[in-house]
Amino acid sequence: AQKIKRIMDFFRGYAEGAFAGDEIVAKEDYEASVATDYRLKHDKAIALPKSNVLSFTFASGNRLFLRPSDTEPKIKFY
Repeated sequence: AQKIKRIMDFFRGYAEGAFAGDEIVAKEDYEASVATDYRLKHDKAIALPKSNVLSFTFASGNRLFLRPSDTEPKIKFY
């Protein structure tokens, strides 16, 4: 559980830049209820229930979601 928390905290702190060679253009943190657009330098509130989920949007149009499993000791990447 602690390792999963450290991994989520690491990605939660991940900001502008690239991941796997693809530029990150936006990040949504559903636990903090904040969506950040790095190109526009703008934050906005997420109007959904809080959940320990992160989403990254890349310049290529690809998206990555991270979510700890509720039933198993692992993180799911979508």
